[in-house]
Amino acid sequence: MSHRLVSLLCACAALFAGDSPLFAQQKVDAKWVWFDEGNPAENAPAGKVWFRKEYRAEEPSTGAAIVACDDEFVLWVNGKKVGQGGGEKSSFFNLNGIVGRGTNVFAVEATNKSGKAGLFIDAEIRSQGGHRIPCDTGAEWMATRQAPQGDAWLKPRFDENGWKPVKVIGEHAASPWKQIALDLGDVERFQLPPGFEIKRIAGKELVGSLVCMTWGNRGRLLACAEGNPIISVIDEDGDGTFDKTIEFTSKVKNCQGLCMVFDNLYAVGNGPDGAGLYLLPDRNHDDKADEVILLNKPKGGMGEHGPHDVVFGPDGWLYHNLGNHAGIENTPETNSPCRNWEEGNLLDPAFEDAGGHAVGIKSPGGTIWRFTPDGKKWWAETVGFRNQYDICFNQHGDLFTFDSDMEWDVNLPWYRPVRINHCIPGAEFGWR
Repeated sequence: MSHRLVSLLCACAALFAGDSPLFAQQKVDAKWVWFDEGNPAENAPAGKVWFRKEYRAEEPSTGAAIVACDDEFVLWVNGKKVGQGGGEKSSFFNLNGIVGRGTNVFAVEATNKSGKAGLFIDAEIRSQGGHRIPCDTGAEWMATRQAPQGDAWLKPRFDENGWKPVKVIGEHAASPWKQIALDLGDVERFQLPPGFEIKRIAGKELVGSLVCMTWGNRGRLLACAEGNPIISVIDEDGDGTFDKTIEFTSKVKNCQGLCMVFDNLYAVGNGPDGAGLYLLPDRNHDDKADEVILLNKPKGGMGEHGPHDVVFGPDGWLYHNLGNHAGIENTPETNSPCRNWEEGNLLDPAFEDAGGHAVGIKSPGGTIWRFTPDGKKWWAETVGFRNQYDICFNQHGDLFTFDSDMEWDVNLPWYRPVRINHCIPGAEFGWR
């Protein structure tokens, strides 16, 4: 395994071990619940209780769940055993690829060994359009002490005759379990092939919610959190875990792309001249930018569909990719692989997106450019994307990216599923 691959895996651990979107909610609506008998917050009969609830999603969706239980639980979603846990900590489960359009069934087998008993689920289904469906335990959940026969209870349209509404014990902050430890699963939730290892190398307390990062000189990590300045992340005591940060510059923030080439950091973010691609040299190796030089200013600002990553190519040139809402002010060289991309534009009057998304955005749409290290010459390499966020090269020097269409266009004639594109020079991927 290459050192670069090991480094990328470790960096991913630092990035993904941060907060889930669920924890960003200002208010937790989930309640502790149990089977309705006596006072389970103080004492409940030992044994198993089965819980279930159905939720409807109208669009392709993703999801996540935090589950806690006194004493033990097993969670199924849409008939798939997602995981189990219990005790004095909660468990985090990624439900991507499990929840989706249609009826989604959350089902739990919970066990109380003795004393107080409770189940807590703070879950969410989120559609591709951003609509959120809370799937929290509450008064609408059903429960039974009679063991269900077969697996019908894990599926939609199950006859809940004989089941009864749960007893709501209360909110988490006011419950007997308010001190329960938060467990995001850490690195255990990653599934790795043989020979790979993953390790948390920087916690959220040190680096925040990172958007992008790159390796700098002397094994240091350069990173940028959303809305924040660029930082150098340092392993001061050499134990393999980063423990200190230095502000590389406060003049460029909110970066979506970082690339260190020798002593020069290329950064895509908000700087003194607005959104753009900036050159930040560190000639004296003090982990601070010596100056800030604007190389390219896009027509649009930073954003979800704006300018994205910058990478160093195996040919010694740099490559910059921009989403479909970000044009480029620089004039492409006359020998650019991509030229005359206006061919094929629909003639007016043209009926564009009925939802109003990207109306008026013409070819070339999302683009990938090659440029000289000083930023003076630019070539349009590959165009016609919707919103390719990142790019990378394989060992043969082939360039690849990932792109997708609007998910509300699923099953329409022009919809193309999410895809990995081989970005050969001169390719036009059909933005119209």
